[in-house]
Amino acid sequence: MTENRGKLFFTLPGLIAIVFAFFISMQFTAPVFSAEIMKTAASNEELIAVFDFESERGLYKDTAIFLANSIRSELAKGGRYRILERDLMDSLLRKHTFFMTSDLTIEYAVEAGRALKAKTAIIGYVNKKNNTYFLRLSRINIATGAVEFIVEDKCSGGKEALAQLSKTAAAKLFGDAKVVFLRPTKPGNKRFTVSTLSIFDTSAKLEWMRDANTAAKTMTWSEANKYIEQLNKNKYAGSGDWRLPEKGEFAAIIEYATHEDVQKNINELYTKIGFKNLMAEYYWSASSSDEMTGLAWVIDLYAGELSTAGKGNSFYVWPVRTPH
Repeated sequence: MTENRGKLFFTLPGLIAIVFAFFISMQFTAPVFSAEIMKTAASNEELIAVFDFESERGLYKDTAIFLANSIRSELAKGGRYRILERDLMDSLLRKHTFFMTSDLTIEYAVEAGRALKAKTAIIGYVNKKNNTYFLRLSRINIATGAVEFIVEDKCSGGKEALAQLSKTAAAKLFGDAKVVFLRPTKPGNKRFTVSTLSIFDTSAKLEWMRDANTAAKTMTWSEANKYIEQLNKNKYAGSGDWRLPEKGEFAAIIEYATHEDVQKNINELYTKIGFKNLMAEYYWSASSSDEMTGLAWVIDLYAGELSTAGKGNSFYVWPVRTPH
């Protein structure tokens, strides 16, 4: 027993030394994660986190991975932006109990982006119909949680076509690619007067909300009208007569885009005019269908088309008013 106690006595200091060394190592290695992020964030204000893209039911996972990696590479070219590498993002996020996922929401991207100390997050969705791939990218402001810009594009073909799609889409995300006009816009066009919260169309005599997604979500037709009622109670932008646009007023939106020879992604045209958060999606109008009262007219700001949809669907809201 004495001999055993002696062995225990002489090994105890060694054990204490090992525990102490481990504790010290943890103290100095644990901050490496935070320091790594801070170093990355401080090196460039435009720190961008490109998350793995989604695909329809995971059917096009390989294509989604290829496009996400291509977007990262395109944005990193020229050194204008600092792009977090995918493996580094995964490692850092796990430290914050986040996990890279292809089932993304805007809320997740914002929370994960804040953990990464990124300024901007990019999320994407890939779909395929027949032989055509469709790509949708969203640029998210981490500080505000708002979707600042959406790019939708498509291509047919193999990896070369997909690589070109990535190049074009990456440029559009940050305004590095201009909306393609078949002819130049007339100089000195003063049709739209931009203010802080609204933009006035001097031709149509309409005042549109500058932020085309103040609700930051979609809603049914009934919910849209109730939402606007609340905006009016709160006197948004100093006015209490906001409303859903009429079908004809949306038609004027399309007409102007057509006049500028922009047939697709007309939300990009209006974003360059000064509007914010214009989604390449459907927006409700106030006009019900003449054939069925359960349907209302909607505008598709991607395709630049008007159609009808059931009022129980969930679409975006872009209020307008007629100044007196």
